[in-house]
Amino acid sequence: MKSILCFLLALVIFSSTGFSQELVEELSKSEKRHYQKVSTRSRYVPSGVTTSVPNLATYLGREASTDLERIRAIYVWVANNIRYDMRAFRNDVYPAQDAHRVLASRTAVCQGYSNLVSALGKEMGIKTFVISGYSKGYGYQKGQEFEVTDHAWNAVKLDGKWYLLDATWAATKTNLPLEYDLPPQGDRYFLAEPGTFVIDHLPADPYWQLLTNPVPIEVFERNSTAITDYVNEGPGSFNYLDSLARWETDDSGSQEILHYTRATSFNPKNKKAKYQLGEAYFFKALDSLELINEFMLPGIYDDLSHLEDRIFLLLEEAAFHFGGIMPGDVTYDYARNYLEEVTYQKGIFKYEAGQRLMRILIGMDDKSRKSHYPKFKSVINRYYDEATEYFALVATDSRYYDDAQEYINRYIKDYRP
Repeated sequence: MKSILCFLLALVIFSSTGFSQELVEELSKSEKRHYQKVSTRSRYVPSGVTTSVPNLATYLGREASTDLERIRAIYVWVANNIRYDMRAFRNDVYPAQDAHRVLASRTAVCQGYSNLVSALGKEMGIKTFVISGYSKGYGYQKGQEFEVTDHAWNAVKLDGKWYLLDATWAATKTNLPLEYDLPPQGDRYFLAEPGTFVIDHLPADPYWQLLTNPVPIEVFERNSTAITDYVNEGPGSFNYLDSLARWETDDSGSQEILHYTRATSFNPKNKKAKYQLGEAYFFKALDSLELINEFMLPGIYDDLSHLEDRIFLLLEEAAFHFGGIMPGDVTYDYARNYLEEVTYQKGIFKYEAGQRLMRILIGMDDKSRKSHYPKFKSVINRYYDEATEYFALVATDSRYYDDAQEYINRYIKDYRP
């Protein structure tokens, strides 16, 4: 994440009082001994098993008998073996942060740490999510306002309950000389108590505070006392467990839309979240386009009509949010490109709908084709005409202009029945 706040704590801003490891404290003496054995074993592993995420996950999980021990093994290994990428941080140029690249390079910023923890957790069958949000780490100025997310960490589900952890702030090494290494944070951020974790970690999506009384952004921007007082005012009415349980049942596209909808409502200053909400609607529309290939007679006409309504509604939502990005915003040029692609994808839907009908018509026997041909021809040509209209709207300076012209001048012309 492109912010100084993604960097590890160079100052111990808050004391560790209030952080707890609830599951660890409840273990018996023998369970604690085994837990410690797993933790120690995970600190260093043979280099031969770190060539891939699956291999590393298999090794780390071999001695672990519970999900608690598995996530502990992941946390310890990542914190002790991935170095914070100070060169990328200093130069403000960040390589890819996917789990496989991070494992290969052994360097990352917060997004990479979180992606690797999540990937290893999923390999071990642990529900793990990457959480983006606002942080009070290195470079934080008292009273500053937060307009963009600047950090990433993880939420993990153990025995039906969600917990929070931050492997980035547990790491103590960088890819620069020793004088740039960082003060250890130990277990402060492992399965941290939500009411204390929120003092310096505020999720963009308030669901992931894991609090019945979620802290507003304006309270977070004040100070730790204000945050603690707000959390301790008394049990709130928000049932995050039920809310997250419902969210988990949604498909990934719907989860993204709900996530960024909440993020934009939670902090209207976060213009990037508005852009990301537009992306979520856009990609949900593209995912829905794949359903065209499943449609068959006799209901295909109604199916295509319903799918068109659904996709175009998603694309219009995307256009609405992209249209709200103003000149001067860092995502403005990207938003302009997406607005052109919204128009282009409407043309693609119309074209693909015509193509689907063409494929069905071609697959018919001679008798059926003769019977269905008049209606198919009328509907197919209508779809192609409408596709042409959308493609003609693509601006000449758009990256989609040449493709749109090829559809108009070649594909549609060639495939007309």
